[in-house]
Amino acid sequence: MATTKREYIFMTVLLSCASMVLLVTSLSTTSWVTANMVQTNEITSATLSHINYGLFEGSISRYVAINNPLTFSLTITCVMDLGVCAVSCMQNADDRKAEVRTLYNTGTYDESAMLRGCQGGSSLTPDGKQDNNTSNTSDRRFINAGIWVSSIVFLAVALFMSLVSAGFGVYNAAFNPIETYLAVPGLYIWNGIAACSNLLVLFLWGGQFAKVLVENVAYTEVIAGAFKNNTSSLGYSYWLVFVAFILHGVNIGLLLFRKYLIDHETPPETPKIEDNDGLIFIY
Repeated sequence: MATTKREYIFMTVLLSCASMVLLVTSLSTTSWVTANMVQTNEITSATLSHINYGLFEGSISRYVAINNPLTFSLTITCVMDLGVCAVSCMQNADDRKAEVRTLYNTGTYDESAMLRGCQGGSSLTPDGKQDNNTSNTSDRRFINAGIWVSSIVFLAVALFMSLVSAGFGVYNAAFNPIETYLAVPGLYIWNGIAACSNLLVLFLWGGQFAKVLVENVAYTEVIAGAFKNNTSSLGYSYWLVFVAFILHGVNIGLLLFRKYLIDHETPPETPKIEDNDGLIFIY
């Protein structure tokens, strides 16, 4: 019966709710990747530009031989027919896609046009053209669009399964459903799917970071070679997914421990009725 030792089921509900909070926070925050950058031609790294971004947006504090940085918001922009994504500070969506295409095809960018676009103006020159005048060596490595989409999809699956796990946990704590997918065996399934989805996100994005982002954060000026990574790391938004993965593993452990306690529980003794005085008659 699900109501037997239901305190363990209540604990899985609380942990599933905690997982939902963590995953929503992970999706909505901008610290999946954090890095310090320096201009490629700088001899020292006294003025480090800082960049951080999540799966959708981010920000950059850009130092170029000045004491006060230029701060811009960032947007992850994907060109699906090329299968690549990059981080751009351009405010206009069409400008961002054009910038990514140019970087992919030529490895160049126009710094003045980029700065105009990042400040909300047009990236085009007065004659309607966009020059690509960088002379730096390009490191044309991008975020893989398939990995980016898959990370979002599996995070959404994990979030939904956390919700389902919490909902059916409450249902099992209050009632005794007999259908497998509604009863306690279903809780193993929902928590298992959530844990596996979180693990896939960790592997996908962690692999992308190790292969590309640790050396090239896929920001316009790093791809074009004007800036280079100084230090980079996976931010707290990424590690929240790891915590959510652990929570669902703990849920499965709690359910297994509950089953163990029930299986090894001493059955209640059957009371014995003695009829020494012949007072009980069977008719």
